Amino acid sequence: MIANYHRPATLEDALALLAGSDIRSIPIGGGTTLSQRNAEAIEIVDLQALGLNLVEQRGNQIDLGATLTLQALSELDVLPPALRSAAQRETSFNLRQAGTLAGTLVACDGRSPLAAAMLAIDAQLVLISALDRSSEIISYGEILPLRKTHLEKRLITQITIPGNVRLELEMVGRTSKDWPVIGVAVARWPSGRTRITLMGFGAFPRLALDGPEPGGAIEAVQFACDTASDEWATADYRKAAARVLVERTMTRISI
Repeated sequence: MIANYHRPATLEDALALLAGSDIRSIPIGGGTTLSQRNAEAIEIVDLQALGLNLVEQRGNQIDLGATLTLQALSELDVLPPALRSAAQRETSFNLRQAGTLAGTLVACDGRSPLAAAMLAIDAQLVLISALDRSSEIISYGEILPLRKTHLEKRLITQITIPGNVRLELEMVGRTSKDWPVIGVAVARWPSGRTRITLMGFGAFPRLALDGPEPGGAIEAVQFACDTASDEWATADYRKAAARVLVERTMTRISI
């Protein structure tokens, strides 16, 4: 239940609202996940007027504003094609017009292509504390398992990603437009560093491999699928499919 709604004009005003409320305050960009909330009384702090949707390329880094819409993300030429595709696969066209990058990364579950891709490229989040205005940079992978705790009284203002990484995605779903039953995202840096994430099950995408080289990729992915049975597919099916998907992505990313 929404008890109060605010649309601050400045970042300082937004932080003050997040810090000072007696009930739970939730920052929103597009508000597409509010319907998933329960009957708990909440206070909404709408960030749309703060200009947190800018994009800046700095050397080998790309800074993405927290309220950048998924549709805008899917159209950014500076991003790897696979990352743009992940944003497009996340939801329908209409919802991409409103849904935001930070909101999607916070509200995701294990089926999210965009969250899996961001985890694979080791995205870094810039957080500002509403209590003391301190800022910190923290990896998306560190936040994912305990999002509610990490983000209490904090605001995501920016997501920073590497601009020199190669990214490949492979997914299997019930239809070509559906979220994946199993999928992999593979990122490779010029140094050879390789990260592989799994999507399609669980509360959040899983990091299966992060190493200086891709050795052991298939074994790591299959191990991560050991407990992946749910109402959509068995662990054995996911292990077999993940092996094929990893082989495909690793072949493409090595060319």
